[in-house]
Amino acid sequence: MAEKALTFFPGHPALVQLKERCKDSGISVAMEAMQPSLEVTQSVDMKVVEEIAEEAGIANPDDLLQEAIHHDHDEDAELSVEELQSAAEVVVAQQEIVREIEPDVPELPEPEPEPTVDIDALVEQATASIKDGNPKEALALLKPHLKTVGAQHAPAWRIAGGAMARMDLDNHAIAAMTHAQNLEPSHAPGWFNLGSVQQRSDLTREALSSYKRAIEADAEYVKAAEKMADLAKEKGLIESYMEAARILIGMDGSHAIRSDFIDMLLQLAQGESDVLDQVAGLPPTLPAGPEMAKEALDLIDPEASPERARALSLSLQHSDAVLMWKELIKLEQDSSDHWTGLARSLEQAGDLETAQKCHAKAASLANAEPEVLSTAATAPSESVEVNPTPLDPAIPEATVVGSLDAEVQSAQPSTSSPLLVESPAEQSAQASLLLTPIEPQQTSVESAPQPEVDLAKAALDAAQTVATNVPQSITSNAISNQDVTWFNQGVQLIDDKKYKEALSCFDRALPAFAGDDAMIIRILNNRGNAYYFLEEYPKCVESYHQAMLIRPTEVRGETLYNMGTAYAEMERYKDAIKCFEQAIPRGLADEAKRRAKDQIRRCNILQKALDKKRKKR
Repeated sequence: MAEKALTFFPGHPALVQLKERCKDSGISVAMEAMQPSLEVTQSVDMKVVEEIAEEAGIANPDDLLQEAIHHDHDEDAELSVEELQSAAEVVVAQQEIVREIEPDVPELPEPEPEPTVDIDALVEQATASIKDGNPKEALALLKPHLKTVGAQHAPAWRIAGGAMARMDLDNHAIAAMTHAQNLEPSHAPGWFNLGSVQQRSDLTREALSSYKRAIEADAEYVKAAEKMADLAKEKGLIESYMEAARILIGMDGSHAIRSDFIDMLLQLAQGESDVLDQVAGLPPTLPAGPEMAKEALDLIDPEASPERARALSLSLQHSDAVLMWKELIKLEQDSSDHWTGLARSLEQAGDLETAQKCHAKAASLANAEPEVLSTAATAPSESVEVNPTPLDPAIPEATVVGSLDAEVQSAQPSTSSPLLVESPAEQSAQASLLLTPIEPQQTSVESAPQPEVDLAKAALDAAQTVATNVPQSITSNAISNQDVTWFNQGVQLIDDKKYKEALSCFDRALPAFAGDDAMIIRILNNRGNAYYFLEEYPKCVESYHQAMLIRPTEVRGETLYNMGTAYAEMERYKDAIKCFEQAIPRGLADEAKRRAKDQIRRCNILQKALDKKRKKR
């Protein structure tokens, strides 16, 4: 330390003496750590010490006194003024050395207080920028403050999210808007905007949830309910659509969605009714169709209308449905649809005989009688031949979708033939009901009372009036040879690819077999085949369905297979798969089973392709 001091005060006697005194010391101690090691033994006047310390600029007189111990040169046990002044020079020099060695740390300026940010004003500016078409400018205004003063400010995050959405930064926009809604969940427009961005990003479930939250926040938010309904309908989410429709109707009873919602309720109720009637062996569950029909009734105007009559019937209010159809017929007597509706309601109510007459009336009004074949005008023979012509001419079998490529180049089913239930007469004795040939009966059969009309008679539908040229009554149990001829001729016409003429023959033969369930099943199945070849697939399915209703527990696999072919042509692959699956355990031959399994595989492929195509829309 003395050496450093001598650089500032060369030749200073006190420093030279100090250096000499300490030169043999091997210990280096920091000046700050040095502590007085000697007690002051010399007599000294403290007042003089304080005066000299003050003159020299020494703040602490004790520092001077500690140094003065070493300056008692005359060793007289007293510290004179000169000795104190000499010590003061050393203390001053030491303090100057310390100041030189210690870095001169500049005092840090006091931080200026940050200017107060008016986040609400910034939000207003950003909103104006977005309205002016400058989302980037709006985001630049808010972004620096989102994690500071705006961290808990919902409008700032909401407007920032809107700016991001307009810049097509959808992921960031969704995150910002979600944070804003978590801060302020009661802001309905915020949920709506969030749902719109999620919908644009194909986040369907999330978007529906956001629209629903918007409605919960504002029970009169019509626009949110409309968006929810449109999105659910587009994506085929029936439950969400129905929920949104109910909300909209609750907001506005005259909203345009009301009629669509009523139609959907009736379609769902009708579909459930058809399935329950068509498929046997379903587990016992409480049908939802009647409840949906009742809901539709509450929405339909009370005036008489076909729609309300259908709803009454589907809600199991058959008597009221019959009365309403009668009321409609009084207003419009020439409407075949009204007569058909009345017939079906009567069937549901159990009045099958009257229902049959109504079907006949509907058919006559709709000009549904097929054109009579010129070759079919011959008079019936008076007696039955001993060896009658078999009813089942050989008709080649073909599959419904056998020609489909394995790769499924398109979602269209093949147009090949159905598996016809009418097989050659040489079929084995083990053939089932639908494959068994039916012998024509002699005209001299003993008369018997007409049995009570059952489902077989109800299944005649609109074909009850086509027998005007046939010289026999449909109420008779006697079946003439001519009736059998009509059936055989229809089968042959299918083989000749004259399908409309075949339908005419079947319609002529059908009324004569009102009491013969087995024969009616055969006729209806052949009618279904004819409709298939005419590519009238809904009528084809309906005809097969009527055949199945007669004896639901005895439905053969061939009928279900044929119905599956028609469903496949209608691109209703799920229904087709169900029919093929149910056909396999119901008496199909091994080859037919193999084809049914192959059709299930192909329909699954087609259904996947169809689903994929719908998602891309």
